[in-house]
This record gives sequence, structure tokens and C-alpha cells, in this order.
Amino acid sequence: MLLEAREKQKYSTLGPKELSPEEFSGIYSRGLFWWLNGIIRAGAKQILQPMHLYPITKDMASDALSKQFKEKWDASEF
Repeated sequence: MLLEAREKQKYSTLGPKELSPEEFSGIYSRGLFWWLNGIIRAGAKQILQPMHLYPITKDMASDALSKQFKEKWDASEF
């Protein structure tokens, strides 16, 4: 449980710009949305632009979501 709670960024071979802080966060940080504090602080100081936002995860990208949506839509019976 203690190992899962630790942040994992220092163990990653990818740079911090390639993944969002959510992916490196431990279980407590994710549960309390602690990883959002940096962007909330930045938003309090300035108007946020798309370049200030964290990158999205691959499973939340529009191409992956649209594929899932189409599969569910085609499988549904109206």
C-alpha cells in the first residue's frame, strides 16, 4: 500500500511534458485530486491557454473515445 501511494515520476523514463501529473500520482493524490493543484494555482495567476494544460491520456483521446462510442452505438438496439 505504501509503494502504491508514492509518486512515480522519478521512476519514469519519459519526460514530465509527455504525460500528465495524474499518471504519475499515487492513490491518495488521485483520490483527492491533489495533482490538480498546480493548474489551479496557475489559473489563479493568469488566464489559462491550451499550452498551460496537461496532456491528455491516450485512453481519453478523441480517436479512442469515438471508436468506443461507435462500437457501443452499433451494438445498442433501439
